[in-house]
Amino acid sequence: MSRILLAAGAGALTFVALFAPPVELFAPQPAVLSRPAADFGSVAQQRVAPQQVMYVQPEPVQQQSQSQDFGSALGYGAMGFGVALAAASFFMPEAGKERRIAMFATTAESPLIMDTSKAPKPWLKFKDELMKTASAIASPGKGILASDESTGTCMSRLKDIGMEGTVEEQRGYRQMLYSTPGLSEHISGAIMFEKTLYESNDAGVPFVKLLGDQGILAGIKVDKGLKKIDGTNDGETWTAGLDDLKERCAKYYEQGARFAKWRNVVYITDSTPSDAAILDCVTTLAQYAATCQSEGLVPIVEPEVSLDGDHDIETCKEVTRRVWKMQYEVLQQYGVLMEGMLFKPAMIVPGADAPKESAQKVAKYTLDVMKETVPPTMAGITFLSGGQSEEEATLHIQAMAEYMPDAPWNVSFSFARALQSSVLKTWGGKKENEQKAQEMLRAICQVNGLAQMGKYTGELAARGHPSTTGSLYEKGYQY
Repeated sequence: MSRILLAAGAGALTFVALFAPPVELFAPQPAVLSRPAADFGSVAQQRVAPQQVMYVQPEPVQQQSQSQDFGSALGYGAMGFGVALAAASFFMPEAGKERRIAMFATTAESPLIMDTSKAPKPWLKFKDELMKTASAIASPGKGILASDESTGTCMSRLKDIGMEGTVEEQRGYRQMLYSTPGLSEHISGAIMFEKTLYESNDAGVPFVKLLGDQGILAGIKVDKGLKKIDGTNDGETWTAGLDDLKERCAKYYEQGARFAKWRNVVYITDSTPSDAAILDCVTTLAQYAATCQSEGLVPIVEPEVSLDGDHDIETCKEVTRRVWKMQYEVLQQYGVLMEGMLFKPAMIVPGADAPKESAQKVAKYTLDVMKETVPPTMAGITFLSGGQSEEEATLHIQAMAEYMPDAPWNVSFSFARALQSSVLKTWGGKKENEQKAQEMLRAICQVNGLAQMGKYTGELAARGHPSTTGSLYEKGYQY
C-alpha cells in the first residue's frame, strides 16, 4: 500500500509540473478562450468538441488572487493523484494481490488473510529459498512423485509382485523409479522415506544427486506415523514425531532435502471427526510447518480426510470445509509463510463404500470449498489420490483444470499409489521388465502433467489411460 501511495503522490506532482503552467503558481492566470455554444451545429457536437483552448498570453489580461492560483494547482494535483492511484492499484503486484485476496475472502468479517503482525516468523532465515523451492515444485505441468512408503509398506508392495521385499530390493526399486528417462518432464519433486534419503544407486550416486541432476527436488516424510487418540470412538488418530523434528530437519536439509511432508488423518463416521481430532490435526500440522520453515524445508501440509466410510459427498464437503478453514487459521497464527509451503489435501469425494460422483462434481465441490478456505497467496496445491484408481485421479485433476482455469493457486498432484501401481505390476521384480516399467511411469506422469494444464482431452484422452490397475483403495491405509 505504501508503494501505491508513493506512486500516486508522484503522479500528482507530475500532473502539476506538466499541465499547470508556471504562471498559475507564480504569476497571473492565463486567459481562457471558450467557444460559444452558437459556434457548434448541435449539442452533440458541443459535447465532443474541445470546450476550452488554453494559452499563455504575452501580457497578463487579468490578475487572479493567490488563493485561486493555489486552488488551480491543487486541482491538477488531485487529478494526478487520482489517475496515478488508479494506475498503481491496477498494475502493482501488491495491489493485484490485495484485489485477489478480497475476491477470495469468505466474508468481510473473516478474511482468508489474517493479521499476522504479532505471529512468530519462523521463516526469516530462509524466506527467499523457501519461496523459490515452493515455486519450483508448483511448476505448470508438473507434480510430485510420492515414494515415501515406509520400509514395512514397501516390503508389502514388493511381496505382492512375488519379491521378498528385502531392504536391497527396496533400494533397487527406488533406483528404477528415480532413473526413469524423462521423469523430470512432469515431476518436480520426489518424497522419500528417511532411509531412502541416504541411499545411492548401483554406481554410488546418492539418490538426492540423481534426482537433482534432473532438476527434481528431494523431499522427506518426517512424521512418525499415526497413533490412536485415547478416549475417542472409531479409531481417531494423532501423529507422532514433533519432539525431535527440529534436529531431524536440520540433518535432512544438510543431506540435500528441500521440502518435507507430514500426514495427519481425520475420519468420517456417525460420531467423527470429533472436535479434538480436528484441533489436534491442524495444530500438529501448523507446528510441523513452522519448524520445517525454520530449518529451510518447504512443508507440505496434509490434513487428509479419509476415504473410509459410506458417507456421501455432501458430508465430505462439510467436514472438509471445517478442517481446511481451521487449518489455515492455525497456520497463520503460527506465522507459517504461505508462499513457502504447499498444501496436500484429499479431494472432496464420497466415501469408498458409497456411489461415486462425476469428476465434474468432484472438481466443483473441491475447488469451491478451497476458494472459501485457502488463501490465494499459497504457492501450490498438490492433491493426494487417497486410494482412487490411477485413471480416476487423473480425470479429477483434469476436471479441476477445466472448472477453474484461473485458480489463484497452482493445482497439481502428489500421488503415490496412483503413479506406482501399474509400474509395480509391469516390473514384476524382473530386470528384463525394467525399461517397460519406466516407460509406464513416464506415461502415467505425462497424463497427469497434461491434466494439470487441462490438456488431457480429445484424441489423447480417447486413447485410454496407460494404467493397468483398477481401484487402489485400502481401508485404514497407513504407510
